[in-house]
Amino acid sequence: MAITLTSMRPARAEFTLIDSLGAWLFYTQRGVGSSYAACQVVSCVDGTCGTGRGGRSQFSLYDARDGRGIFPEFIAPRRVPPGGVARLDVGGREFLMKNLFPSPQFYLQIEKVEEAKAVLDYLVALEKADPNGKFTVIDPFGTRYEFTARGVTGSLDRMIRRCTPKG
Repeated sequence: MAITLTSMRPARAEFTLIDSLGAWLFYTQRGVGSSYAACQVVSCVDGTCGTGRGGRSQFSLYDARDGRGIFPEFIAPRRVPPGGVARLDVGGREFLMKNLFPSPQFYLQIEKVEEAKAVLDYLVALEKADPNGKFTVIDPFGTRYEFTARGVTGSLDRMIRRCTPKG
């Protein structure tokens, strides 16, 4: 019996922009099959994605819909070695974001659920204290990026409503 493979390329998950609130863009992601989907809100450097200084650099809140909740993620301008660390400062509290993968990646994440929840709490508190409040990420290469908290509370509310774990 002969088996023919028509394509060896991995399937791509695609993000679709749903709406925006403040400085945050709301996306949903659908991959192969209905069992893989995610939600993400993204804030870009200087409020502009894809252009300007660090145009690829983004800070996002990502929900894989796996029941673990919403995780902060920094997308660096270039690949970071395994274990590479960025420093996130929200309202005077510092958090570490790491490349948790065994190969160089653009994605730096908070490692523990408790820390991820603390980041969310600090972002909400920052926006409440100052709707235009800023938070920063210093990437593993020493470059500092500034983001705004404006719209994060409403964006988190949308994620909670729209991105519940699949049953």
